[in-house]
Amino acid sequence: MADRETDVMVNVMAEVQGSIADNESRLSGQALNLCHGGDLYTASQQFGTPVADWIDLSTGINPQYYPLPAFDSQAYQALPYLRPELDEAVRRYYADRPYQLASGSQPIIQFLPEVLDDMPVLLPDFGYQEHRQHWQAYGAELRYYPALDDVSARLAIEQALEQAELKGERFHLLVINPNNPTGLTFTPQQLADWADRLAPARS
Repeated sequence: MADRETDVMVNVMAEVQGSIADNESRLSGQALNLCHGGDLYTASQQFGTPVADWIDLSTGINPQYYPLPAFDSQAYQALPYLRPELDEAVRRYYADRPYQLASGSQPIIQFLPEVLDDMPVLLPDFGYQEHRQHWQAYGAELRYYPALDDVSARLAIEQALEQAELKGERFHLLVINPNNPTGLTFTPQQLADWADRLAPARS
């Protein structure tokens, strides 16, 4: 009887591990089509869980939204044109550093591949897919680092930097900090170190 129970347990564990492997394969950044976190229909189809059984934590559509202060009626009556006051405030904060004003990060994500040098880009293998989509559309060579844990991510990025330094090559490093949706984060000191090593003057 014990042997039979053991066999059943082994079979169950094999099925679970196979299911996990299948899910990890589907979630790979290289294979995943553009998919946003709030798309519960796609998620329910992929994982076999009814939409009603999901708890959606996407802040953009959460019915329990963040508390907001009262807005000036002007905010609802005029288009958000750039104004001298805004430009002055940004210059006062950032001094002479170059900057680009945008309504959220999406426009920046879209035009980054166009304004940066034509080089390979090292991306998180699992993250906000708009990044991959736009670099791919621009024709950039895509490379990936693991984004599920910080140890593997740092090791992969360090190895890529060391190889590039040895060969005298350059590449862009794309970091989503914190990564959406894995939560992977890097310290400002770590990012500054990588930025220094990737600077054109070092190549």
